[in-house]
Amino acid sequence: MMSVVYQTGIKNIAVSKNLITEKFFILSSGIAGEILQKFINYQFCIAIYGDYSQYTSKP
Repeated sequence: MMSVVYQTGIKNIAVSKNLITEKFFILSSGIAGEILQKFINYQFCIAIYGDYSQYTSKP
């Protein structure tokens, strides 16, 4: 992430939901928390776009 900031000055990233493992969206796995904490630590903004209609839980 820091290489991207250094080379481009960009701190925003958009990622397709299809590129992320399904385990990321199971919050009890802790994967989302670990990854998103890195984005917060480096002051990055991330948008994960895609179809979320298959998920029924509020989180």
